[in-house]
Amino acid sequence: MKKSYALVLLLVLAAACAAPSTNREAAPTNTATAPPASMAISEADAIAKEKAIWETIKNKDFETFANTLADDQVEVAADGVHDKAASIAAVKPFEPTEISFSDWKLLPNDKDAVVITYTVTSKGKYKGKEYPSEPVRGSSAWVNRGGKWLAMFHQECAASASPPPPPPAAGSSPAKTSATPTSTATPASTPADPVAS
Repeated sequence: MKKSYALVLLLVLAAACAAPSTNREAAPTNTATAPPASMAISEADAIAKEKAIWETIKNKDFETFANTLADDQVEVAADGVHDKAASIAAVKPFEPTEISFSDWKLLPNDKDAVVITYTVTSKGKYKGKEYPSEPVRGSSAWVNRGGKWLAMFHQECAASASPPPPPPAAGSSPAKTSATPTSTATPASTPADPVAS
């Protein structure tokens, strides 16, 4: 079982930020291809579960949100790795008013574990302040425990409009920049990951 979790986490980390955006919406349920016989959850069902967990946050239904998470759930955020209790606490000040999804991809591990990746854009407030509506790439690992699908892992990262520049060629030194007295670091206006699944 631990091997399965390690594989799921590795797949999530590899797929979360590396997948290019295709800007396509999820296929309607009636046109989705049938899942392999060994997979116990369909892509449509996994998408529905992921959307439902976002709705529990939007509706401030934190009891249902908590019941959707595995007891050993973890969330990887810019400020560290969080357990279930910290993930629940982190979403309470998050107040999305609009949520849209695209770029869905399901990565089955076995009949009891899947990874789902997607792009999400939301509008709303965090700790009472409006946050910019920017797309992020999300990934969640879902596991079947005793017949109930639970979210056991979640991570989000900013969706860049363009790929990062390539690293400097070997043997060359990067251009040096100097800070001016007026240049200061600008803190992020929103948390790195206000949503945990």
